[in-house]
Amino acid sequence: MSKARDLAYFNIPVFSGTTLNLSSNTLAGTIAQFNAAVSDADLATQSDLTSLSGTVSSLSNTVATNQTTETVTVISTNTTAVSGTHYTLTASLTLTLPASPTAGKWVSFSNRSGTTTAVIARNGTNIMGLAEDMTLDSTEASGVLIYSDATRGWVFQ
Repeated sequence: MSKARDLAYFNIPVFSGTTLNLSSNTLAGTIAQFNAAVSDADLATQSDLTSLSGTVSSLSNTVATNQTTETVTVISTNTTAVSGTHYTLTASLTLTLPASPTAGKWVSFSNRSGTTTAVIARNGTNIMGLAEDMTLDSTEASGVLIYSDATRGWVFQ
């Protein structure tokens, strides 16, 4: 998640005279309310607030506890992917992306097959805005594909 998107994502109001320095993780000024609900998935991409100065009338930070773990599947034959799953490819095969995805769904993969012929099949949706399948032409290719919209389709995170 980009730092520019962090404020909108957490719906943090920044009022006149208030500065939020994302590079040094500091917040200064007069703030009417500072709320951030953070899920486990967000914890890996968000920085901790290390300094707070000024007048704060309300401060809350809720961490949602989600005890689920990422599903990791090792595959050696052609497979249709399920959103929210990481696939480790161990052979030259085709991993077909889910049909009818919605925005925000994701699939991740790691090519550990030792080949440069494994394929990520688009299943009728674009990959990076192109109506074509993607061949993993590196023996160590890996990535996270997130479904964006009908035009862009699956895009790299």
